Amino acid sequence: MVVNFWATSCGPCRMVSPIIEQLASELNVDENPRIDSTFAIQSIPTITIFKNGRAIDGFVGAASKSQMQSRIMEHLAADNNNTNIYH
Repeated sequence: MVVNFWATSCGPCRMVSPIIEQLASELNVDENPRIDSTFAIQSIPTITIFKNGRAIDGFVGAASKSQMQSRIMEHLAADNNNTNIYH
């Protein structure tokens, strides 16, 4: 998973944001059909949560911000219970 933590007051953040957006557009399944087969995407939107390079969770279809945040936070909480992420 890639999350871009940024602020408008951060110069380097403003420099990196267009690159992140460009990379995100490259994962557009209409423009890159190999992604469908690589990740076995059968319906979109498909949200996949990765950990250590493996897909560990996700969901298909529209979801609210709170539903997405809750699902992601479940995995972060599990990580925090098992190990410190920043080691």
